[in-house]
Amino acid sequence: MNWFTPTAAVVALLLPATNVLAADVTVQVGFNKLNRFYSDRITITVGNSVTWVWNSGAHNVVQGVAAFSCVQQPNGFVSPILRSAQDSFTHKFTQAGSYWYYSSMNNDCTDKMLGVVYVNNPDNSTG
Repeated sequence: MNWFTPTAAVVALLLPATNVLAADVTVQVGFNKLNRFYSDRITITVGNSVTWVWNSGAHNVVQGVAAFSCVQQPNGFVSPILRSAQDSFTHKFTQAGSYWYYSSMNNDCTDKMLGVVYVNNPDNSTG
């Protein structure tokens, strides 16, 4: 049976296009026993969450004030210090923007254990 007909083609053209939104994302903490986040640069859409999952070491996730900053953002997100494999911390992002984060344990931040979450509006704008 032939499913393609001129009527089906016209209906397909008249249906509204839909945006495919980014899904929730997982970031590995202490990946491969290194003091790093993997992946350290991610893009999501407003309303999505990021879950940081511990692999090794005692680390936390702290929202920074700016790129490559080891200064905590006032009222920003902060995880507890977690140590056990598969412990996790989740944060839901409700506004578009760039959210820098780091681990404040020992020398993690100065050793470049940091990352960024780019949060776009559903129309792909950043604010």
